[in-house]
Amino acid sequence: MSRCAVQTGSAAFAAALLAVCAPSLARAAQSHLPQSHVAPPRATQRRPAQPRATQSPNTFWFQHQRVTFTRVVPEKGDVAVALHDPALQSLLTKVGVAVAWNPGERYVLLTTPEPRIISFSIGDPRYDLEDVSAQAPFAPFVRDNDAYLPLQTLLRALYLEPKDDRGQMVLQPQIAVADIQSTRDGSLLVMHAALPLRGKRMSAPNGRVIYDFSGFGSTLQRARKVRGSAISELDVLMGGTTRDPDTKVVVFLAPHANADDGKSGQHLDFSIALHGGPPPFRYPAPPSPPPPIRQTTPAPEVTPGEESPQPSEPPIATVSDVNAQPSDGQYNIDVTVQGNASYEWHRLLDDRWYVDVHPAVLSGGPRDESPSSPQVASLRVHQLSNSTVRVALTLAGQKAVDVVPSQNGLSIAVKDTPADIATRSGSGTIGEAAAVAPAPVPTASGWQFSPRSGSSSVPTNPRLIVIDPGHGGSDTGAQSSGLVEKAITLDISSRLRSILTLRGWEVRMTRSGDSDVYGPGASDRDELQARVDVANNGGARLFVSIHVNSFGNSRPNGTTTYYYKPEDLAFADAIHRRLVTEDLGTKDDGVVKESLYVVHHTTMPAVLVETAFLSNPDDRVLLRSPDWLQKVAHAIADGIGDYAGSPRRSSQSEQR
Repeated sequence: MSRCAVQTGSAAFAAALLAVCAPSLARAAQSHLPQSHVAPPRATQRRPAQPRATQSPNTFWFQHQRVTFTRVVPEKGDVAVALHDPALQSLLTKVGVAVAWNPGERYVLLTTPEPRIISFSIGDPRYDLEDVSAQAPFAPFVRDNDAYLPLQTLLRALYLEPKDDRGQMVLQPQIAVADIQSTRDGSLLVMHAALPLRGKRMSAPNGRVIYDFSGFGSTLQRARKVRGSAISELDVLMGGTTRDPDTKVVVFLAPHANADDGKSGQHLDFSIALHGGPPPFRYPAPPSPPPPIRQTTPAPEVTPGEESPQPSEPPIATVSDVNAQPSDGQYNIDVTVQGNASYEWHRLLDDRWYVDVHPAVLSGGPRDESPSSPQVASLRVHQLSNSTVRVALTLAGQKAVDVVPSQNGLSIAVKDTPADIATRSGSGTIGEAAAVAPAPVPTASGWQFSPRSGSSSVPTNPRLIVIDPGHGGSDTGAQSSGLVEKAITLDISSRLRSILTLRGWEVRMTRSGDSDVYGPGASDRDELQARVDVANNGGARLFVSIHVNSFGNSRPNGTTTYYYKPEDLAFADAIHRRLVTEDLGTKDDGVVKESLYVVHHTTMPAVLVETAFLSNPDDRVLLRSPDWLQKVAHAIADGIGDYAGSPRRSSQSEQR
């Protein structure tokens, strides 16, 4: 879907819209309104001047309620506010923002309902709004075990504009984004704001439609022309008062186009569908991501003379209700599931926790709540994919979470007791399958998994380790500041091969140079399967894929180790412990279960290591260092030794 308009103020905005300013914009804008909507001339008599009220610089009015920040520090050009200031926490809850930060961490991440990610870095005045960087008047800092952020910078990033109203500061919610997206039969105008948007359509003649948004100001450009859309022009008119603003959006329809009444969405948006008009103007679109690679199920064996069984999809369960309420010092969540399903839960390092139920569909709409609970800061329920329902929590600290199947589905209890943060994942079954499922088997790390039929692997060459340098040839991988992922992964892999060979292992690499494994121009599936085949066909004991991470902005950093199969987990734990040491100096981003193709389809224990972020300046310095790359190779080799010990001596049959 091509975009014909993007957020005002972004670099792409000028390219997406042709801004037009009339000689007298205010007068022209008013002329677009029907006569009934034009304010009458004001009387020439002036009102007596009102004395300016005195107010603390840390006090604001928001939705007619006083908001006073108490944990503040005066700084140049702004005020620093503590992340756990009670007024700030209350404000963030009202606007639906989730915060991720723990003492000792460098980055403060705030996620809005759209979602947008706003990231601050301790000690750095630069901050990111998604992939756009900006500069705050001072750098965030830590005091008394709390992070302090630039207050007004943060408020504006949340689309709350501080405005003076006769000596008192008002936080005015803003309509800050207007995207015009192309659809098959017209266009879609989507607006985002600080709070849920509810618009009222008003009648207007001469091919115009007016939508009134009471309670919102706007930072949008006042008037603009639109190219190749069901909208020919878009005007934004401000009215009302500072405390009770009113914004009218005037949509000029292209010939033969029409608009609907608009509707409010789940993510602070308001969308207007427009039909007809000229064919949409399309800017060159970025390459589409490859379709997901799905594991194929081998065809069942058929006895001669029998008919082949018809493949059938497993029945999909229904998540019909999620009931959450506090009780006796804990927060209880009952997930009602009708049918048989599996579940997998994960604890992330930033106090986020989620459980995925599959195959399942969500009955009713999604939920996004901020409960008044000392255990849980936010609760979100949504359909993650066609067959997966996710219940996600932002915990109020490192709380213990118990997950057990119940008679009606799944019971989750968030407790005030400290969490076992070494245990970050688990799984199980719901429904009739739970009654016949074998008991969970603990791994060396203490995580719980049910055994998977046919998942055990007996290597035909127990001394062979396959190393997979990510990307290569026609696939460069991530790139930044002259560094290319495919070259870095080959460098680390070559160093690792040398270390393992000296320790007595037989080592095979999926590629030893800058080349594709399957061949140039191959599909992603063929290329990845070719890497898997090197290990599976060779009867390898272990498989390690080396990668370098990247993100849309420069804030995220650190090392992540991915696994998928239950037998991968202890192997992933062993390698990850060696990688996240003080000597290597990267942030611990955890051991994460993910259905990545090469770890999913290999038959032996396998891991994929994202060594560092090429998009992060600090990690990039490390990735430039040959000494650091050597340390990474040694750490992975040591992790292999921790998991597998020393290679067995070859028998005569093996030598032959």
